[in-house]
Amino acid sequence: MSDLPKVLLSDLWLLGLSKNTEASQGAKLPTWKQSLFSLECYICMFFQLIIKTVCSLCRELYVDGKCQGKRCRNDGHPKLLVQAVVLIDDGSGQATVTFQNSSLVASLLTLTENQWNDISEGLRNYGPLYITKDGTVPPLPVAQLLSSLCSSSLVLRPCKLAVTRDRKSPCQHLVDQKTLDEFQIKEVRIARNSVNTWSLPLLSLECFALEEIE
Repeated sequence: MSDLPKVLLSDLWLLGLSKNTEASQGAKLPTWKQSLFSLECYICMFFQLIIKTVCSLCRELYVDGKCQGKRCRNDGHPKLLVQAVVLIDDGSGQATVTFQNSSLVASLLTLTENQWNDISEGLRNYGPLYITKDGTVPPLPVAQLLSSLCSSSLVLRPCKLAVTRDRKSPCQHLVDQKTLDEFQIKEVRIARNSVNTWSLPLLSLECFALEEIE
């Protein structure tokens, strides 16, 4: 990760603007030829965790040792799919970050390889598990454990991430169409009072590596 260009979230947002805008002229920013960037941030909210086992052939759910797809040949094997989405802040802006890799999600949750394997094996025959910030946690001990972990200081912590812009996000095209004079107004609570301030729109990023900050 040390070889990647270090950026701020505001830098990544500016990179989405046209090269002809005043924001990009004279700014010492990386170029889009560099697809991966390194940033230091704080994970301030856990949005979603999805763990499910699917068939390697048809991608339908794989439960109780069988593929649930009606048209599947049933000669596939189970494959674990995981996804986690968090909110990060680096002082210059905020962004949602998606983790798609099992080992990355385990690192995000501060779980060892053996702990993650035990959890994965325990959920293999359960079906899809969804844990969201405001959702109801399934009455399953491992789900209760993961839900508590997602909102704990073990996960909500400072870290280094290697990220790229998530072009598959359904909201990303809205961010790309923004200009500097189209900031969002955000309400910030301070003690018993609140103030309105201008903020950049949320970026959608995908993570490819995570390192702890010593």
